[in-house]
Amino acid sequence: MGIHWWKLSGGGGEWHLYDPYYCAYYVRDEEERTNRVDPPVASFAQLRENPGIAHTGAVVMNITKTLIASQEYDQGKRDKKGYYTSPLTYQSADPAGIASPDNPLFFPAVFDFAAKDEILIGLEDDSYVELSSDPNNGIPMMMYLLGAAHINVKHEYRLENIDIGKKYQLEIGLLGNTLDAFQLLVNGEGVGEISSEELILKGEDKKIIIQFKALEPNGKLFLSHFYKSGNEYLLFDYIRISKINGD
Repeated sequence: MGIHWWKLSGGGGEWHLYDPYYCAYYVRDEEERTNRVDPPVASFAQLRENPGIAHTGAVVMNITKTLIASQEYDQGKRDKKGYYTSPLTYQSADPAGIASPDNPLFFPAVFDFAAKDEILIGLEDDSYVELSSDPNNGIPMMMYLLGAAHINVKHEYRLENIDIGKKYQLEIGLLGNTLDAFQLLVNGEGVGEISSEELILKGEDKKIIIQFKALEPNGKLFLSHFYKSGNEYLLFDYIRISKINGD
């Protein structure tokens, strides 16, 4: 997660850990997250001994970097504690890696077509809220974003139990684009010859649609990009993969 700062408190001689990258700190007691006066800020040693504190005790102060700030928690809005600061975010990448705009990470999602012809992740509601839900709700991490932001995100869709010889379609609803023209790369394994480059223009109301044929019972789709500067990304509304008519 980059550089951190450690601070020795004035009372009790305990070390506190502050994360300047996210403007965050971590409290030992979840009930103290709204305490802005004298919160019990955890030390590095305490986080190492109990990594769950990074999820239950995260207090994020910078809304411009993390999209969801601690103020929203205080106001009773949707609680996204730890989504951007939890180790789970980086451990969910395969392979896991460092959070940085110039260090691309592949985040996987499994699409199991056993007894199914269509799988939808997210909702068609012109919002990335559902796609950025807690993974405990069944939504894989970092599916709402593709590109270089505070984390460099690429996607890997793992297709299981697909019917050999049948056609399938990937459909992604787009919400936003930070670039005038975003170059999206799509490749696959076990799904025929896929090597597609999509140019996504800013302000364009567009769906990404890629068709492919299953050559093996399990396959993969890779969505990638070349960006590494930190403000070059797409926002997704939903991701749908479905079997379509035709051979």
